[in-house]
Parts: sequence; C-alpha cells; structure tokens
Amino acid sequence: MNYTVVSLKEARDRFSELIERAALVREAFMVTKFDYPKAMIVPVEEKFSEKKQSSRDALNNFIGMWKNRRDIIDGSRWVSDRRKLESLRLIEKPAS
Repeated sequence: MNYTVVSLKEARDRFSELIERAALVREAFMVTKFDYPKAMIVPVEEKFSEKKQSSRDALNNFIGMWKNRRDIIDGSRWVSDRRKLESLRLIEKPAS
C-alpha cells in the first residue's frame, strides 16, 4: 500500500483535508510522532460499502412487503385515522 507520511502536528492541522483526500482520491496517510508510526488514515474498504448497501436492501425488502396494503398507502393518514378511532373508543367507554 502506498501512503504519504505526515507528522502528527500536520495531520492535526490538516485533518479535514486528509480525510477528504482519503475518501475522494483514495489516498492513504501514515501519521507519525517523533518519526515513529502511530496511525493510518486510509479510505474505507469496498466491503464496508457493500455491507451498507445490503442493509439498505434488507430494509427495502421489509418495507416492500407492505406495498400492496390499501389501508396504509398514506402512512400519516393511517396514523391519524387510528388515533381518531382510539380517541372515540376512550370517549364511548362507560365509567365504572
């Protein structure tokens, strides 16, 4: 892996820039303190991106199972109707 060596002070002063370069240009940086390696700033591996995408797919599949339900096409209206129904039940309930 090719990387650029930066001192801890330089990394601290330019942290935001280094992060952007790692993310956008896929550049890696070795952070040193007194010329000893301390940390790496590296781009996120593709497998993490794929894992995130598979989580989105699972969520879409879960939500997709409700797509044919006619009574909850408009979620906010459905909630409003349910709340009205519940409030009517409370009013009609005889006091004991």
